[in-house]
Amino acid sequence: KNAAANGVNARIAAASHALDRAQQASSVLAQLASQARAELITTPGIDALSSIELATANGPNGALLTDTQMQRASMQLDQMTPAQRATFERMLAAARSPLEAAYLWQALGAGHTLAQVQAFSAAIHPHGDDQGWLTSHLTPNMNTNQYPEYTFAQGSYDDCVPASTIVAQAEVDPVLMLSLTTGGTAHGDDSEEAFDNRLQTMCLSQYVEGQSADGVLGPSPDSTAGVVYPVGGTALANQDLGAATGSTYHYQSLNSAADRAGVLNQVNQAVDAGKPVLIDVTDGSVGHQMVIIGRSGDHLEVYNPWGVTGWTTDSQFVNGHLGSLTDPSLGGDSPPGGLPDPNGIELPDGP
Repeated sequence: KNAAANGVNARIAAASHALDRAQQASSVLAQLASQARAELITTPGIDALSSIELATANGPNGALLTDTQMQRASMQLDQMTPAQRATFERMLAAARSPLEAAYLWQALGAGHTLAQVQAFSAAIHPHGDDQGWLTSHLTPNMNTNQYPEYTFAQGSYDDCVPASTIVAQAEVDPVLMLSLTTGGTAHGDDSEEAFDNRLQTMCLSQYVEGQSADGVLGPSPDSTAGVVYPVGGTALANQDLGAATGSTYHYQSLNSAADRAGVLNQVNQAVDAGKPVLIDVTDGSVGHQMVIIGRSGDHLEVYNPWGVTGWTTDSQFVNGHLGSLTDPSLGGDSPPGGLPDPNGIELPDGP
């Protein structure tokens, strides 16, 4: 009996050990599968090695190209004439580094024409083998300790909506980012002052466009009319983010925890696909807009156009506990405790 009992215990322990190892292997394989994205580049003229280099090129925030960008760039190439496709392939072949080639692919995936990508290529090619220059000028790094000169922060107007939209677009469109950091040229003024002037000019211009969509007409932002409201916000999201992601954005009110729980999966899918999600928060009287730019497990990365980035959990999003992201100590004009309740989002259609 003792021998039998020992044998049974040994088999139980072996089965438990095998189950643990199977679960670990499944987790590792799932993670590896999520990284095996080279097959998303389907253009015949791009060889397998180039596809792998493009899919694995890293910017300051991790993988540079999202699944959406790789697929959209492939679709763009499929629609080109053979001569146009050959022109783009020559640009890739002439790139001084895999990272430069990945930025060309990202520009095409952001919806730019071949002529626009050619101009972009001419501007970045002199720096094509300088990873530091490429990443600091073409990808907004929300860690301001690394690139403090390029902090995205709204101006003196209540222009958080256009500021958030511009940040979101810059996350997925290196052509826009280059226009902000250098004016779109290889050797433009890339100083902090020049960057901030370009950013504020764009924010004010988009503020006027958003207010115009809301029915407020004028050559300059009307501070007496308040902020840009959902109609204007959706117009800006579709004008900027729609062009860069290929998705149509729509505004969705979030009036309860049930509403927020109901959209959480869509938010996660959108962010995973590289499509930023704009989020409105309030304390019941004061409102503000931010943008969800990343995700890790059950945590969402949120950029506040006061110039700061923070993390929140899915549970905090659902239950309206986002006050720490807008605490007045972060530099904004909000009440003590911040603005805890998510009351609306600009959500892209589809995954």
